[in-house]
Amino acid sequence: MTPVLYVYAIARAEHPLPETVEAVDGSEHVAIVQADSLGAIYSGVDAVDFSQAVIDARSKDVEWLGAIGYRHQAVMSQLMKGGTIIPLRAFTLFGAESSLRAHIQKQQERYARLLDRLEAKGLVRRVRSSEDRRVVNLELTDEGHEAARNVPAVLCRVQNAALRGFSTDEWQQLRDLLARMLRNSQDLHGKPEASS
Repeated sequence: MTPVLYVYAIARAEHPLPETVEAVDGSEHVAIVQADSLGAIYSGVDAVDFSQAVIDARSKDVEWLGAIGYRHQAVMSQLMKGGTIIPLRAFTLFGAESSLRAHIQKQQERYARLLDRLEAKGLVRRVRSSEDRRVVNLELTDEGHEAARNVPAVLCRVQNAALRGFSTDEWQQLRDLLARMLRNSQDLHGKPEASS
């Protein structure tokens, strides 16, 4: 198996990992890549099973998507119990820890500001570790747990409102076009623009 990293969320580097949770690939492997004060929480998944071609081919397989979505959400729920996270969309993939670490370092200021704002809203609190007094963990407050419970419903309402009036075929066409745009954008990343 050639692994790729399926990334769930960005968090503080000391964010606790779930003790046991079923990852998107059915394993219980969840790890963190740290870059300075931040970390990205991920599972190593098979590059073939999670290739763009397989994802595109299985995008109409409701059972497969449901299983991935259920496992993704289970990991996210466990992560939210440990403190503030920045959830990433499903199927956020990186080829290696080094590229993921570089991404975190490049976006570090943005991610740190976002985590600070979430903490300032009273959604989380800092708690000194009982095992190592130098470590400060983040925990969801009651307000944070309530907000986290509401997120899936809010996202669903927003998506349904944005897609109101679309037929299933139109929605599928939009999804396919956006996926193609994303692939084209990813192909351009790092390549110099053609001169006119």
